[in-house]
Amino acid sequence: MSELTITPLTVKFPHRSKRGILLGLTLPQLVLVSSALALLLVTVVSTGLLGAIVLAPLWAGVAALVVIRRNGKSLIDWAPIVIRFARRRRGGQTLWLARPVTRPRQDGTLHLPGTAASLRVVTPGDSANQAAAVHDPHGQTLTAVARVSSRAFALLDPATQNHNVSGWGRALAGIARTGHVASVQVLERTVPDSGDTLVRHWTQQGRPETPVAGQVYSELVASAGPAAAPHEAYLAISLDLKAAKRLISQAGGGFTGAFTVLEQTTSAVALAARSAGLMVTGWLTAREIAAVIRTAYDPRALSGLQQWSQSGRAEADPAAAGPVVQVEEYDRVATDSARHVTYWVEDWPRTETRRVPCTG
Repeated sequence: MSELTITPLTVKFPHRSKRGILLGLTLPQLVLVSSALALLLVTVVSTGLLGAIVLAPLWAGVAALVVIRRNGKSLIDWAPIVIRFARRRRGGQTLWLARPVTRPRQDGTLHLPGTAASLRVVTPGDSANQAAAVHDPHGQTLTAVARVSSRAFALLDPATQNHNVSGWGRALAGIARTGHVASVQVLERTVPDSGDTLVRHWTQQGRPETPVAGQVYSELVASAGPAAAPHEAYLAISLDLKAAKRLISQAGGGFTGAFTVLEQTTSAVALAARSAGLMVTGWLTAREIAAVIRTAYDPRALSGLQQWSQSGRAEADPAAAGPVVQVEEYDRVATDSARHVTYWVEDWPRTETRRVPCTG
């Protein structure tokens, strides 16, 4: 009797679409080429071919701006980005400093720099221990964030891997069918561990007075805690308030109705995630959301936030979620104790790759 061999599901990344508005040209390329052709026509009509030959360096410059590419974009496509950055830098908009609040602000405002300044965290009731969501008044979305954990995907057998991948696909398909979910984000990060949680657990549950073993464990906890870098995985579900307007009205309207619809959505997401081998360990409260944002700007603040928290998890006041200072450079953003860089993947490899859902 032959054994059944199960191989992991694989996928091949497609080629990145490079279709433009016309003839493969993007809007900046099309505007530049059209202007150059119009100028060429006017030059030939008014001065003949000699005038067109005299302007040969101009045609060569136009061709270079359209043809030469850097990091997946032509030089003319980079021009609006460079000009916008130069204008913001000249206007002092690339430097953001936290200032003392001199006038009353709406409760829950996160005090973030840039376009995120209007974001605020809201809760369905008066208690700060309830699950909260981030309200974007401009995008008209309400986003809940869940803490997610799972077993190591690479250590699972192929049958379980295939089952988890298929389950995650069905979960995403079910979320998309509702029609009122704006986006689903899977966020994973590695943060430096302060060691406070480990020390607190050892202090409460351990037995340091045990001969030999107690001393060994105490030394191990003291040295291993600050050297650890735990992984954190989050699942963010954004409710489209416009698309779900009818459901929100039926649920009572306002934030109360919106939270009712959001809770129904998040419950379905948590149930569907189990079929993908994911475990939703809890939806973040207002102070936990603020702590996640704060430690993204300032990872070194994690130690203090954990020490001040009664639950052992990092918590922060929403009003203090933003950075103290933010400096934008052409290739990085510096905030407090962090440096942020975005890498552009111009094209993925063409080899078969195992499909992985979400790990944490």
